Amino acid sequence: MTTDRFRPLAASLTASVLLRCVLLLSQLSTVGLGGCAAAPPAPLAPAPAAVAASAGVAPVPDVARSRQLLEVALEREALYTLAGGLKPMSTGFWQARLNVADTDTAELNTVRAALSLWHTPDLYADVQSFQAVHEGKRTVEAYVVHVPAMAAMLHRHRRFWSGYGITPASHPAEVLAVTERMDQQDRWRGYGYLFGYPDYAVDFFVDAGRRARETNADVGPGKDRRFIAVPVASTDTGRFTWAAPLDHVPGPEDERIRSTALTILDRYRSLRPRLQGLHPQQMIGRIADLAPPAFTGTPAQTPR
Repeated sequence: MTTDRFRPLAASLTASVLLRCVLLLSQLSTVGLGGCAAAPPAPLAPAPAAVAASAGVAPVPDVARSRQLLEVALEREALYTLAGGLKPMSTGFWQARLNVADTDTAELNTVRAALSLWHTPDLYADVQSFQAVHEGKRTVEAYVVHVPAMAAMLHRHRRFWSGYGITPASHPAEVLAVTERMDQQDRWRGYGYLFGYPDYAVDFFVDAGRRARETNADVGPGKDRRFIAVPVASTDTGRFTWAAPLDHVPGPEDERIRSTALTILDRYRSLRPRLQGLHPQQMIGRIADLAPPAFTGTPAQTPR
């Protein structure tokens, strides 16, 4: 009989066994009926929220809360991450401010557990903690990552990321933690790449910030920049938006992003009524099919 003394160990072992079973079943699912691999097993993101729930130190995922978060995400720019990875990463569907002197993380734990229901071999969702503290509070924010799109972006920009020890095999949570703690200009660049902005827009934003700091240049809307916006389900502007020089003429990369997004958005609006009441995992599966067949998540470009 398990005594109180050994219950924490038993819980830990149970969590470990459950995680191994999940990983084994996921790998077996890639094997065809003839015993030959249908495709190389995709690297699976660890699910610490599920392990913590199994160990009894975190809440079991709330399906209704997970669905509510997903419905908000789909109405915003996260649609373009969930549907094929046009944006390698998206945020903007849940945020909170934690009192750094308080140990109450109940809401954070609930959201993190709910996001674990979004996990697939291609998707990872979690909550990021920002470094800065203002008036004794720290911001935390939910995010979702399209893992193959992020890996492709990290490879394409490996000259930037490799110096931080980040590679295409890095876990999304590690990538975000490192990016958040970069120096200011690299932090801007890292987030620009993660959010799927065109390379020219990332370069422009970083250079403008450097000029403003070094020369006190007057920057801002109508001064040195204008904004290019891609519509989302809830609004035409203000969500998936990047800065461009005042004289910028939209080019092939702007058009590629916009046309792909509009195709996804149109298909989502047609699908939306049939998503009502579904389990989040069912919703995720149907959303994944919205991207155009020729879309690969990130374009092939010369490594930078």
